[in-house]
Amino acid sequence: MNDSSNEKINKPEFITEVVSKTGFKKKDVERILEAMLDTIIQNVNENKKVSFIGFGAFMASERKDRIGVDNTGKDIIVPARIHPKFTAGQKFKDALNGKPISKKKRIVKVEQKDLFTI
Repeated sequence: MNDSSNEKINKPEFITEVVSKTGFKKKDVERILEAMLDTIIQNVNENKKVSFIGFGAFMASERKDRIGVDNTGKDIIVPARIHPKFTAGQKFKDALNGKPISKKKRIVKVEQKDLFTI
């Protein structure tokens, strides 16, 4: 893992990496990623847990009412709310701690095909 906590990758950079690893067209990767994210959000919003074995799980978690302090120091009630939660899977945790990732399920470059036809 890199020591720099300020490094990040944005969505276009992520898409470019997936394109280079799979050989898929950029537009196809963009559409797949959007569909995946929309599907995760929709299912978590329906109070379903979305799990990817080894990677992690997305779920909704409830925060109860609590007492907080405003800018003036006065106690206020912070209302209950639901927030998204992600729990990393074991393979993800192992990879962050220097354990090798299994080579069996590696993404390999595939023959270029049009995934979508309209």
